[in-house]
Amino acid sequence: MNPGASWLGTLFEDPERRKLPRVRPAPLREPLLAIIFAGSGTLPALILLAIAQIFLPMLPFASHLPIEGSLTVTAIAMAVAVPLGLISAAYLGELASPLERRLFRPLFAALAGFPGVAFGWGALLIVGPALQPMLPAAKLVAAGLVLGVMLTPVVSALSQAALAAVPRSLREAGWALGASQLAVVGRVVFPAARTGLAAAVLLATARAIGETMIVWIAAGPSATLTTRMAQQRLGGELEPVLATGAVLLVFTLTINALALRWVRRLRFWA
Repeated sequence: MNPGASWLGTLFEDPERRKLPRVRPAPLREPLLAIIFAGSGTLPALILLAIAQIFLPMLPFASHLPIEGSLTVTAIAMAVAVPLGLISAAYLGELASPLERRLFRPLFAALAGFPGVAFGWGALLIVGPALQPMLPAAKLVAAGLVLGVMLTPVVSALSQAALAAVPRSLREAGWALGASQLAVVGRVVFPAARTGLAAAVLLATARAIGETMIVWIAAGPSATLTTRMAQQRLGGELEPVLATGAVLLVFTLTINALALRWVRRLRFWA
């Protein structure tokens, strides 16, 4: 480098320019973050506005939905499936002999593989006429009972998996204290597996809420939320289907939230 050129450059350089510090251009992320944080207060309002524009026109269609039908069918189905499923899981998983397990487990698997149409026709032709002289809502009760029978293998299989996950050392500790095998199952194995058992009940409940074919055949197309959706879609209506689907979504999420809170409480007390 020529020292003369450096001396001349310093001589003719603007003195004010030499006093100014060199400023680097600001990166792009600071303005973007400022814009995001400035608009974060309006973002929830925009989301709520979009949701209101979508769902407010559906409110007239959501005022007369068979929510009580869905609750009734789900409650009856779970009242049948949960006790039968837990008892069968305890017996097949803890008390049955190897021969009985080889005999009954394929039967439960075959029952779980039956299509819903077959259960629906059974509810319509057998269970419904048998309950008709005794109950005013015999069709709805028949649908719930048959749905509970269909869900029993689901609860049983999931509960057996939960019981099998309990360590054998807990069982041996109960036997060492002199407890019978039935007492060990009821007082040791079931409390240790209650989180898995609650998950089995939750999955069966979700299946009961979403079942359509059995209830459609046994109780008619307007008995529950899912059957009403199918009926409205077959009629070519779109907004009532969306309204029913939104109500069903809120209904399912509410039940799942309550069930998850229950499961967390069970884990806390485990």
